[in-house]
Amino acid sequence: MISVLCVTAFKDINRDKWSEKGVPHSRGTDKYLEWFYNLKNLPLNLICFADEPIASQIRNRTSFNNIYPYNERDTFFKYIEFEKRVMNSPYYKGLVASTGSWPEHSVPEYNIVNHNKVNFVRRAYEINPGYTHYAWIDFGFQRNPSSEPLKWDHILNNSINYAIDKPLRYNEIPDPETICRNPETGNIIQGALFTVPASLVRWYENAYEKALQHYYSKNLADDDQSVALLVVKNNPEKFRLHVRKAFRILYE
Repeated sequence: MISVLCVTAFKDINRDKWSEKGVPHSRGTDKYLEWFYNLKNLPLNLICFADEPIASQIRNRTSFNNIYPYNERDTFFKYIEFEKRVMNSPYYKGLVASTGSWPEHSVPEYNIVNHNKVNFVRRAYEINPGYTHYAWIDFGFQRNPSSEPLKWDHILNNSINYAIDKPLRYNEIPDPETICRNPETGNIIQGALFTVPASLVRWYENAYEKALQHYYSKNLADDDQSVALLVVKNNPEKFRLHVRKAFRILYE
């Protein structure tokens, strides 16, 4: 029988201060807690990773208690200095100069917390190994109140499943440098929700880390969607990609 554990996490990276630095998409913790309240009310099995004081704020604001320590030492935070070094390098600054202050090119912590999604899927699998599938779902995924179940029975298969904005040919996936120079070329995969069968949880974390290391070896940095795209390019047989019409719509 198919069973799914949804996995999310939250770490305060001072996103409420982004506008002061000219970085778009600034928002505070209160807004995220409002969205998480909507998420935890959906009919799903959910586990969350967060450290104090955020963990207590989640409990107090949402009455959700299935929370485990974020424990950044067991995540890709070990690469934070790589992110900083890349973003501060003259080569990278010149490469992304035309993209403005997109967070994936200017906020190292933003990239790391997004890369960590695969770490938390693996940790959820270790804590709760009895599920057939593990689904990452962003802490702020559910923007509006709803009691409707997620419609994803058709994506609970033996592959890793992502949503994409448009049809994709694997041999046409751009190289990482092209994506950094022109982010629109890499904004294909949507990382807010993806599913991983139990049999591929550890494989995906390892494959993702190799792709991330490839970025750093090229003096590049980008968000999870671009790094995941590189994993797909190198391992198309492990993935199924589903076109959807808009960001808030689940898979078609």
